[in-house]
Amino acid sequence: PNYVDARVLLGQLYLDVGFGAAAEKEFVVARKLGRDDPDTILGQIRALLLLGRFNDVAAVAAAARAAGTSEWQILGLEGFASLGLGDSQRATKQFERSLKLERASIDALRGLAEVAIRRGALDAARVLLDRAAASRTPTGARVLLERDELRIQLGDSAGALDDFRAVLAISGDIPRAQMGTARALLAL
Repeated sequence: PNYVDARVLLGQLYLDVGFGAAAEKEFVVARKLGRDDPDTILGQIRALLLLGRFNDVAAVAAAARAAGTSEWQILGLEGFASLGLGDSQRATKQFERSLKLERASIDALRGLAEVAIRRGALDAARVLLDRAAASRTPTGARVLLERDELRIQLGDSAGALDDFRAVLAISGDIPRAQMGTARALLAL
């Protein structure tokens, strides 16, 4: 029950399937067991975001900074907390600062795309998501899924289908991609 690596892996798995409370629990236990590395702390922040606990992000972000986590990673996640709190202007600044520190910050690109969607600038959002989706990593796969949602909103089911298939090529066991593929096929 106290195997710290298992706790972190379970936390990541719970994040991937959208179980924020279970993910946060695993990351908290891992941290109590002495695992205060960036992956664990950032995982806890992602769980808090998933739970909508935006006010709690600042304290964990401070711990991330103390542990030496890259500032650009923290800023990207803090931007989502600011968005959740309704402060798009602050979020935009955080995402832009993150991108200045790391041009390939997927969280910052996703965040700026979210801001663009909220402003109704769907073409700008698509460009940002295309840029973020160029990373064929598990994080890039999540971006492809977000881009698919935008494509479906814009009536581009064929484009969404291509992305869903790309996600399945990265990892064939992502339920959201499987469901999205079915939705896109039904919409053709």
